[in-house]
Amino acid sequence: MSELTGTYTAYAYSTTTNTLSNITTTAVIHHPPPAKQITIRVHATALNPVDVQLAGVDGVNKVVLNWLGGRSTRKGEDGELAAKIPGADVSGVVVAVGPGVERWKAGDEVFGLWLSVEGNGANQAYLTIPETAPIVLKPANLSHVEAASIPLVFLTSYTSLVLRGGLDRDPEVNAKQNAKVLIVGASGGTGIVGVQMAKSLGATVIAICSGKNVDFVREHGADEVIDYTTEDVPSTALSLGPYKVVYDCVGGTQLMPHLSTLLAPIPTPNDPHRPPAESGTYITIVGDKTSRTAMGGHITYLTTPSMLFRSIKGYAGLGPKYYCVNLTTGEEEMRALGEWSANGTMKPVIDGEPYAWSKLGEAYARLESGRARGKVVVDWTKD
Repeated sequence: MSELTGTYTAYAYSTTTNTLSNITTTAVIHHPPPAKQITIRVHATALNPVDVQLAGVDGVNKVVLNWLGGRSTRKGEDGELAAKIPGADVSGVVVAVGPGVERWKAGDEVFGLWLSVEGNGANQAYLTIPETAPIVLKPANLSHVEAASIPLVFLTSYTSLVLRGGLDRDPEVNAKQNAKVLIVGASGGTGIVGVQMAKSLGATVIAICSGKNVDFVREHGADEVIDYTTEDVPSTALSLGPYKVVYDCVGGTQLMPHLSTLLAPIPTPNDPHRPPAESGTYITIVGDKTSRTAMGGHITYLTTPSMLFRSIKGYAGLGPKYYCVNLTTGEEEMRALGEWSANGTMKPVIDGEPYAWSKLGEAYARLESGRARGKVVVDWTKD
């Protein structure tokens, strides 16, 4: 008998309250995957601030997201969305494929990202998604819990440091250029991956975090650490620069007055054949805001015009290069996700022990506390 019968468990929240505090289990009826889609038995998921942000989105942001993502099929009597399932990072096993699927087969162990604006997120026992969704084969050297902790933070950091920040894919090139990367919020789930990635790409890494996390970020590759609880961050950062990339994972405007100096052209050896060094780039995944519940990424340009103006000036060459980015999931990025995870370059960093699926509410409380070091992960094989 197929396991895709009866119902399965998902976690959903009411969209009328704009919060995950009311998240609860719900039974979902099994359906075979439609054409060109696959069904994954979820083994592990990882939680991200964007889960909380999507739950709390309102105003202009809500209008834009609904327009971009459409509406879920789970609607209330008034026609509005009744509930949404949060979650994006996922690892599991393909258990069924719909007609016409060529890329995957039952039994494939996969991991990746399913960031669903519509509300069909990863925190459910079975996840049905298009075969073209941004997933790749899970490396044998990683457990499902480990694999689930990587996709969103890896893809965000790769987009920021390589595709937007301009770090070369060849570590020797970055080392010869004396490339330095400043990572703001280095001990969090995204920041600690940024530390590992920048270091593996041959850059000198300067990390900003609290004093209690100094050893933690050093263990993962930071060359210098700035303790924001005891040091003057701008002056210390300036003394250690300039930087090829400033990678901001927490938001705020503390460094904005100093961008021209922080991102000054990096001195290179005197070589008549070497082109003039370019100024560095400021990359933020959050923006000027510091709220953990407000949306980050491109959408913040709509609510913070000063950020848009700053970005346009940089693009036009009239000021430091500044981008507020969303992750991308193109062929190069997904190939890098699989390769870096398989060869051990990217080591999973998990906050404590994974939560059982029945403790998802507690897991989100841990995420929202802001005290997690690394990723908060849920094991869907544990009750």
